[in-house]
Amino acid sequence: MNFKAYSILLRDAAVAAASAAAAMRIVMPVIVKQSSMEETLHPNDRLLVSRLAYTGAKEPARGDIIVFRDKKADQGRKKFLIKRVIGLPGETVRTENGTVAIDGRTLDEPYLNGCPTPDGEITECRVPESSFFVMGDNRRFSRDSRLRSVGCVPKERIVGKVIGIR
Repeated sequence: MNFKAYSILLRDAAVAAASAAAAMRIVMPVIVKQSSMEETLHPNDRLLVSRLAYTGAKEPARGDIIVFRDKKADQGRKKFLIKRVIGLPGETVRTENGTVAIDGRTLDEPYLNGCPTPDGEITECRVPESSFFVMGDNRRFSRDSRLRSVGCVPKERIVGKVIGIR
């Protein structure tokens, strides 16, 4: 191979690396590690997460599946959690007798496939402004906003919205 061929190969590799880096700032791949979102997501599912879904005035909507930074770092490393948005800023979320109520109205949750919601550590919570109450679909095995260690998730800790499952 001559010098010109090497320079073209090097240029193409640099363009590919720059394109991949730019794409990673927009869409982030995530692999599910836990079972807290079953039956919707399973361990080893591969997700695509839009990092731009909630930029500016865009806010998460009830039912969105989000990825956010856990406030408890795992041995100094960033740890991400994947949960469903249940309560929006200013709402009161209550879990009681296997159901979730938002401002006194029972929430319809077809994604649970009839599985009841066990009561957790928090049975009633007023969601602070710019924060969201999140829960896993597999409520028996989910570390979510019902626990004080997780609590409501401030918007600035949200990494993005799940937009694809592979």
